[in-house]
Amino acid sequence: MINVRKNFWNWKLRRDDVLGNWFDHYPEYLSAAKVKQNPQRTVFTVDDRYYVKLFTPHKLDDKLRELLFPRAEREFTTGLELEKAGIPVIEYLGWGRRFTTGMLVSTAEPDARTLWQCRPGITQELLAKLADLTRMLVERNYFHPDYHAGNLLVCGQGLKLVDVYGIVKIDQYGDEQNYRMCRMILGLKEFLNNTQAVEFMIRSGLAENPVQAMESWNEYLVRDGIHLKKDWEKRSRQIRNYYGKFVLAKENTVYRKMPDESAADLDGAEIKEYPPEEAMALWLDSFRLELAGLPCRKPLALKDGSILYWEQNACPEWNEETQDRAWRMELS
Repeated sequence: MINVRKNFWNWKLRRDDVLGNWFDHYPEYLSAAKVKQNPQRTVFTVDDRYYVKLFTPHKLDDKLRELLFPRAEREFTTGLELEKAGIPVIEYLGWGRRFTTGMLVSTAEPDARTLWQCRPGITQELLAKLADLTRMLVERNYFHPDYHAGNLLVCGQGLKLVDVYGIVKIDQYGDEQNYRMCRMILGLKEFLNNTQAVEFMIRSGLAENPVQAMESWNEYLVRDGIHLKKDWEKRSRQIRNYYGKFVLAKENTVYRKMPDESAADLDGAEIKEYPPEEAMALWLDSFRLELAGLPCRKPLALKDGSILYWEQNACPEWNEETQDRAWRMELS
């Protein structure tokens, strides 16, 4: 490991060429090549070569935590440990900090897409690779508390973990850990059938046989719905605020974001006007049911806060199993 001090930053690097010229001008890259941002962290790219996370805590307790236990260091160390264990992970190149601000650099994968972006066209081959990667984590007793499709890159013919912060070694897997790891495919449930889910759980080591897998899958679907209920205030706020994961806003119209990342096509949509409060309630309820994996007829867009563009397809009739699951999720 190479220690470098530059521009009042202290760095630990795997190679001495990582910082190069870009680091002297990183605010420009931060502005021009931003990938995503939240109050604690901003992600940007450098010429399709590097993927950079900038940690900027604002609250006093977060600053103190960052000073004592830098997130960049912990993710960097975890990435190296996973790499050494033979688990596919992006290449972490180094981390640095200046007082309570941290930075983490990894190799960019310009042609890669997240599994979340690939979910509409997910194949049996890709599901098998996902199950094999999950099994590697389970068998080596690595637990990922935030195991979801946005934290996996589809690179060529394989998969790689990204955002490995929080992964820990545990003594053994129990039901709660199995459920948390199974949330990976719970996020893909709209594009999977029960048979595929059962096959994934067995191949990944999260279940021992088809009966156990099916029982666990049904239970985990309910748990996921209950989790959604607890998390709904945050999700509904994101949708209202035009969060790009769910919607695309253009002038006075908000479009539903489709699985292929495009805005919903309104050709042939049924147009109906409602009082604004009712329109918003219908709009939000459709996302809530969709996230829970329950059948519903979806509005494709909301215009002027009161006009909904409905998809042509009628809502599929709920069978007894769906009604029971919705009741157990407290969503019916």
